[in-house]
Parts: sequence; C-alpha cells; structure tokens
Amino acid sequence: MTNIKNKQLVRLFRRVQNIPYFLFRHRDSKKLFSLNKGCCAEKAIWLGNKLKETNIPVKYYRIEFKWEDLPIPKEIIKLGKKGPAHHLALKAKVNNKWIWIDPTWDPGLEKGGFPVTKNWNGKTNTKLAVKPLKIEKFEPNDPSNIELTEFTRALNKYLDKIRKNKF
Repeated sequence: MTNIKNKQLVRLFRRVQNIPYFLFRHRDSKKLFSLNKGCCAEKAIWLGNKLKETNIPVKYYRIEFKWEDLPIPKEIIKLGKKGPAHHLALKAKVNNKWIWIDPTWDPGLEKGGFPVTKNWNGKTNTKLAVKPLKIEKFEPNDPSNIELTEFTRALNKYLDKIRKNKF
C-alpha cells in the first residue's frame, strides 16, 4: 500500500461509514460531514478522494440492483420506480490487490437487516451494500442531482426509524 497503513484506511472507512445513509436531491461529497448525512455516491466519492490523496489508485463502479432485494418494507418499495436502481461503490488497490470498499450502510442500519460491514481489516473486500445485477466501471459527477420522490422520502424516514429502534 502506498503512503497509508491499513489502520489509517480502516479509520477513513469507519469515519465515512458512520455517516447516516440519506438520499438528498443535491449530492455533494464536500458537504457529507457538514450535513452528517449522505448516500452511496457522496460516501464513495469522499472516500475515493481521500485515498487518491494518499496515492492509492481508485476505480468507481456503478452497480445495478433492485431495492426489493434489501430489507425494505413492501409498502415503501411499491412507491418506487419499476426496474433496477443504481449504486456507487469503489475499488482501491491495496497491497497490490484491487478490493471492494463500500461504506454505504451506517452501523445503525444493521439492526434492520442491512448488509453492514463490521470489523473490516483494510486488506480484504468489504460487503457490497447491494446484490449486483450488473457492474460497470463509472466516473461519477460530483456534485450531482437526483429526483426526490415519494419513495426516497419514505425510505429516508424508514431508515431513521430503524436507527431510533422505532420500526
């Protein structure tokens, strides 16, 4: 690994993973910590930028997935668009090996059944936040915008309830 130790990598990962997952209309990785909320895109881009600063090569990937493959109530899923959605994750070259690093789901969502990575060693793949249908290399825009819908608002409320043990 170049200019960073595994412990430092794990600290960076945990720092961004601990930010609550939340879907905003306007995505901007530079606002991730001031807002203390963000989605896969803000989290992956922020972490990727930090890794690049330490000369670790990074590649971004857009992963096609289905929301219904996650532990989200059917009444919320029904509010979403039909068909696949897109997730952003990254790979970093650590110890001459490309590994998946996906800080999407914050630890508070584990009790809701989300695939949260715990006790990561900084040397192997983290869990992917979603079940991939298709994976393609991708160069994300930062900042960017998404459409907020009834689904995204309901999802954000549901995730907050999980964190507060009110689901």
